[in-house]
Amino acid sequence: MSPAPDRSYIGVQALRGLAAMLVVLYHATQMAQQRMGGTQVLTFGAAGVDLFFPISGFVMAVTTYKYWGQAGYAVDFMLRRLVRIVPLYWAATLLKIAAILALPHLTSHPNLDPWHVISSFLFIPAWDADHRPQPVVPVGWTLHFEMLFYLLFAGALWLRLRPVWWLAGFLLVFSFLPLVPLLGAVGTLASPILLEFVAGMFIGWACVAGHVLPRRAAWAALCVALLALPATHAVHPGEAFYWRALIWGVPGALALAAVVALEPVLARYARGWPQLLGDASYAIYLVHGFVLPPLGVVLGRLHLTGGPWPLVAVVVACIASALVGVAVHLWVEKPLTARLNNWLRRRRAAAAAARLPGVTNATRP
Repeated sequence: MSPAPDRSYIGVQALRGLAAMLVVLYHATQMAQQRMGGTQVLTFGAAGVDLFFPISGFVMAVTTYKYWGQAGYAVDFMLRRLVRIVPLYWAATLLKIAAILALPHLTSHPNLDPWHVISSFLFIPAWDADHRPQPVVPVGWTLHFEMLFYLLFAGALWLRLRPVWWLAGFLLVFSFLPLVPLLGAVGTLASPILLEFVAGMFIGWACVAGHVLPRRAAWAALCVALLALPATHAVHPGEAFYWRALIWGVPGALALAAVVALEPVLARYARGWPQLLGDASYAIYLVHGFVLPPLGVVLGRLHLTGGPWPLVAVVVACIASALVGVAVHLWVEKPLTARLNNWLRRRRAAAAAARLPGVTNATRP
């Protein structure tokens, strides 16, 4: 039986939580190796990003397909995306700037370049001190691609095009353009990693049309995908960047397609903490960079090296990052997003009332 297009995809939400925790695992093993030694950096954890991107494409497709071709929806779509992404990211950026100014000796790059700061708030790639196209909050580099995808998706909606087909063709060409020599850091947006959004859109489009993998094939695909990611543990994310759409994006899309097909089964087991981690995945992704460094400093001063201590440190780091991320989600992100969405609803209602004939300020309730 095919999942209903309008249902909540709890399995996909749990997969989003897994994606966030994979990124945390990658950075936690980095921290443990630097501070304690004796542990291997699990580089395949960086592939959590390559789960996030297909999921993003999938969500955009299944939540907007009813409005394809409808006039005026593009602005509402983009405002919703901005409400979802901007407030928490700007808060994290401000917090990072404050930390650099207050405790420069605890940061690896204490100098703040004005353009780098401005570009960070505007989601524009700019070179950092290590000549990487990263913002003030380093993990925010993924949001450069997310925002580009949202803008192109909104453009397709505004032109009343089918985003799946229009973006598939455009991004297939754009992804392989050699734009870095012409545009510098901004040119890094022309990357095959954008095709991961396309894969997610096609999975979503197939889903709303009632086409999902057969259950046995879905279980096999999920096993293959989850085994394929750890098999690439020797691949460095920087070296793999151009090819990550293949070595990590394909397993990521395969895992997503499998989870979508298995939704009726997974929904029974993904409630509770798996779903909560998915709900808090954005917060976990943004705030774990504030949790790991001080934890690493403490561990370094305790001189706990060798034996089981690096593994213990990684486990503690992952649990602490998850708990802090969930707390930020529940007490900051969720209420703030709810208030902004309420403002959007009032804005739409006021605009609709203004368009009604015979409704004036005197008669409007």
